[in-house]
Amino acid sequence: MKLRFLLCSLLIVGLVAGVMTNVGYAAPSIMDFELEIALKDGNKYVLEYELKGSAIEAKYQVPGEPVVYGQEAATKVQDFMFKLALTPSSNRDEVINTTLS
Repeated sequence: MKLRFLLCSLLIVGLVAGVMTNVGYAAPSIMDFELEIALKDGNKYVLEYELKGSAIEAKYQVPGEPVVYGQEAATKVQDFMFKLALTPSSNRDEVINTTLS
């Protein structure tokens, strides 16, 4: 339950109407996305994506992999977001359950 609360409180999704397009480009529907999960075992997941004008700032940090930034991180974060299938009408419980699965 604490993980769900943490996930819910740290998952901030900025969505605009539209659907994600080619992963190689900035997804026009995603303006800002942040996900931070801290597990009891000390592992930490941090995914950040922000569209600033035509530039993308991104960070991808998961246990067992080196931290990556920039376009490489943007691609990994976009892949993750695409798998979540987020929409403006996604509700909190759907997002939490999909993320944890």
